[in-house]
Amino acid sequence: QREEAAIIKGNCSNQFWGVVDVAEAEKVAKAFGQYDRERSSTSIGDSGTSDSFNYERIDIMSPADIRTKRAGEFVGYIADGKPGLFDTKFKMLDSYYPNKIPNNIPIPSIYEDKEYLNGLIEANYQNIFQETNELLRSV
Repeated sequence: QREEAAIIKGNCSNQFWGVVDVAEAEKVAKAFGQYDRERSSTSIGDSGTSDSFNYERIDIMSPADIRTKRAGEFVGYIADGKPGLFDTKFKMLDSYYPNKIPNNIPIPSIYEDKEYLNGLIEANYQNIFQETNELLRSV
């Protein structure tokens, strides 16, 4: 199943990550890539001044930066986006709309219609399975 999940994820055009484990953070950092940073140094001696330049490869975003995201903070990439990579924080609703959302909205029980929902899920799964097989047969 892990391989199938990787194939599905690889075909996603837009992806974003919030709080992730160490292994996933390393994968994301690797996918974001690296860039070359120029470093310069100047040496002053008896014979004069010497300037030197070198380049070092730096992660665009380190695994630690990705792992330490807090609630509402995300990194990701957007296919054909300009820019393609992002590091952002969502505006939280309670601070953005403090008087618009009531606090006492009842949450409906998911167990009342569990059998009905399970039937819908199974029917949807069978439909997707059948459509996928039909697509694969035509390839």
